[in-house]
Amino acid sequence: MPNGTINTNLMNYRKIAILLLCFSQLAMLMCKSDGSNTGIGNLLNASKTGSSFSRETFLKATESSHGGTAIDSNVLKDALPKTVNGLNRVSISSHNADYQGTIISNSTAIYNKDDKTLKAYIIDLGNSNKAIPDYAPWTKIQYENIRADGYEKSKEEEGNKFFEKFDSTTHESTLIVIYNQRIVLSLSSKELSIGELHLLTK
Repeated sequence: MPNGTINTNLMNYRKIAILLLCFSQLAMLMCKSDGSNTGIGNLLNASKTGSSFSRETFLKATESSHGGTAIDSNVLKDALPKTVNGLNRVSISSHNADYQGTIISNSTAIYNKDDKTLKAYIIDLGNSNKAIPDYAPWTKIQYENIRADGYEKSKEEEGNKFFEKFDSTTHESTLIVIYNQRIVLSLSSKELSIGELHLLTK
């Protein structure tokens, strides 16, 4: 593959942010609910008493979801615990959206205490997961880009894709994880480090 093409693909990682925003906006415009996935609901509901975004919970949920159907957003939001790392959940929202004929679910929460804030987004792409490589080319290769104002890095662990970004100008750390090429978890904070965000996914 020509170097120019590789560089273009690497730069396109920013499209994942557009993907997250687009799905969120679509969800708010086209809200639907089918009340399914009861068994998965029980699994995710157990995480309410936890204090992290359990990797094991997401993996088990995708394995339990039949036919690649997106987990209903009202069920998915149960994976957003009430407290995280001492931070209290101050807002939560969830939406289902019909995106090009398939259902995408989205749940968002904001955590805060004193001068610390954490934003968490969970998206289940369901049958739309084939779009991931187009919007997040960092899922296809591992790369690292270190700059004067921060860095970006992608890696893979146990078949799951991770993307890290730190912006020294805003002091914001961002961690995006894609589980089973389907569920997208995005965590961002100006007060928590990349290492601390990683610990929240254990």
